Amino acid sequence: MQVGADAVLVRGTGLRNAAAPDEPIDVGNAGTLMRLLPGWLAAQEGRTYSFFQGRPNSAGNPFWRFWKFPDKDRLELTKDEPGADEVEDKYNRAATYYLTAERLQAHGAPGRVELYKRFLEVFARGLKLSGENCVRVEIPYGDAHIAGLYTRAEGVDGPAPILVQLNGLDSTKEMKYRVGLPAWLAKRGVSSLVIDQPGTGEALRLHGMHAVYDSERWASKVVDWLETRADVDARRIGLIGWSNGGSTVLSASNLHHHDVAAAIVKPAFAIAFYPGCESDLKRGYSPAAPLPGSRTWASPLPSLSR
Repeated sequence: MQVGADAVLVRGTGLRNAAAPDEPIDVGNAGTLMRLLPGWLAAQEGRTYSFFQGRPNSAGNPFWRFWKFPDKDRLELTKDEPGADEVEDKYNRAATYYLTAERLQAHGAPGRVELYKRFLEVFARGLKLSGENCVRVEIPYGDAHIAGLYTRAEGVDGPAPILVQLNGLDSTKEMKYRVGLPAWLAKRGVSSLVIDQPGTGEALRLHGMHAVYDSERWASKVVDWLETRADVDARRIGLIGWSNGGSTVLSASNLHHHDVAAAIVKPAFAIAFYPGCESDLKRGYSPAAPLPGSRTWASPLPSLSR
């Protein structure tokens, strides 16, 4: 390493010439480092170089200690109280902090479910205080339900087109909602339904619904539910999904699946961002709707061809 006046030059051994350290690599609380290093080691052509270790999730993580049992009194305000003009913004920001902290915990970490439930409470309170165009809905499925956030199209009398939005495995309906797409679409006359499908968000955390290979099984129930709503134009239901949600879009729009082919209501269009295409290509893929897609964020290449 050479340290200059305005630059630091680090010389390495190249992409595939790394030597294994004598001891495991301790990344402490550095979650980003933990994610980056395995990606680099994956380029070592299958050779094993080291093990990673970090602090136990429920003990040493300062982020966890700070948010595990927050002082609820900080948030117990109403819009009628002095100095609480922007309390809805505080709730909405707090919900984002809660969710970020919850997602950093290991599966089964002590207190994680309680933290997630607190997040749902704070998120719902923020929506209510801010009067946003968004309501929580529950779609019956199995012994429980699939929860969603429904945003109504603005300036539309009667049934409106709707875009159903599906998570990747490590995101939630609230994250997708806060990105802003539902509000943007609503101003253009399109409703939105953002859901936690099996394997994601609330479905996984509170109801034990794991992702399934035949996702058209539950996706068809969502479409059936939309068909019953007087404010939804069943002829103009679109699907969009990212990552695992993108794979779900492919499955839910594939006429090779019996449930899709037999459904009276089918998607009018579908969009899949960086899905896994191989399984549907092997099984055979016949789209029930126009399907533009993307393998990466940067390049809008079609994922499938007929």
